[in-house]
Amino acid sequence: MNPRALLVATACAAALLLGGCGDGTSAPPAAVSTPTATEATPRLGLTGWLDQLPVGPPPALGYVIGHRYHSPDGRVVRLPSDHGIQAIARLGDGYVAVDDRVFEGTAGVCLLDARGRRASDLHTISGAPALSLDGRTLRWITFTPPEAAPELGPTVLHVADVRTGEIRTRVLPTDPHALPRVRQRDRRPDVDEVLARFGITSWLRGRTASAAWEGRHHLLLGVLPRGGRAAVVRLDTRSGAWSLAVDLTPLEGTWHVVFETTR
Repeated sequence: MNPRALLVATACAAALLLGGCGDGTSAPPAAVSTPTATEATPRLGLTGWLDQLPVGPPPALGYVIGHRYHSPDGRVVRLPSDHGIQAIARLGDGYVAVDDRVFEGTAGVCLLDARGRRASDLHTISGAPALSLDGRTLRWITFTPPEAAPELGPTVLHVADVRTGEIRTRVLPTDPHALPRVRQRDRRPDVDEVLARFGITSWLRGRTASAAWEGRHHLLLGVLPRGGRAAVVRLDTRSGAWSLAVDLTPLEGTWHVVFETTR
């Protein structure tokens, strides 16, 4: 990563956490007694294992498979297909999305309208938008990478009202020592640790594309069997029971499963 991208990554670590923001996933559940769980039989293969799972309710949070966003209320929104989606969050009547236009550790970010059409391009981002703990505010930082322009543009903090979609901006200092300092909180689910508690070995972990907490006791995993398809499974961390949340769905291109930004 070049010095400019490193500087912005440092800025993100400090500024995005203002107001108690997370990193796009809900907090892991509190420690619970680990029930005895039987390891799923590897000889079934991932597709066979998925086929024998009981069918549960669809995810309670939005998700993207390929280039389609699936809302918790059942709506399906077609997203731009020129880039893969790395992160998405609801904003006003539309969405803010991070795509896979990569400049040495950064990605593109844009606003989408309610129909999934690109409304505006917001340059590049390091990381993903962060949602405040009360769910009211999204924050992200944009900058112009040196590879994209001969003159560097400003580094800008965007603060967005989730309900109205209104976005306020503030130019940040380029000196990371001048940024506000706050305690960082790692709120990402430790997927390997959770799976290990229930006897699931690398045959499943190696096929996991993404993860998100659905409430305190349910972990959603986007999984990738062979054959250009993806599915979403749910683990109940109280009982060790698995269920199928989204059946096998064909992928478009090489992008997989992304869960929307949550608290």
